[in-house]
Amino acid sequence: MALIDCPECYKRISESAMGCPHCGFMLTRDVVVAQKKSQLKREQEAAEEAKRDERRMAIWFGGIVAAIILFFVFCVAVSSPHQYKPHWSDGVSDTSNAKQAPWLRGFSDSEKETILQESYLFDVAAKQLEKERD
Repeated sequence: MALIDCPECYKRISESAMGCPHCGFMLTRDVVVAQKKSQLKREQEAAEEAKRDERRMAIWFGGIVAAIILFFVFCVAVSSPHQYKPHWSDGVSDTSNAKQAPWLRGFSDSEKETILQESYLFDVAAKQLEKERD
């Protein structure tokens, strides 16, 4: 015995009842069938809406997770020392690793060497100025 909505007062009643006990609306077989169809349609629409809501939540969750991952990757990239920084010893530069830096693409090897040497000399001059200030 299933329950349907009364077409008159919209309260739940038995489908086998002759009439609504709340408002007195007389039920016919056609009314019961129509109410069952409309109730089934509402349930299907509710199920589809629930699926859409689940998809929306999954998309939001995925976007938030992706944003968090990108944030941590950015933080690690910013906080780690520059991996292409050249290492000099005794005034002689070892620029083999530094020449592969992405910001030096498009320059010839001699231009890269000049840029890196000038960068080294600038760093040395800056350190000397710091020492003189102290």
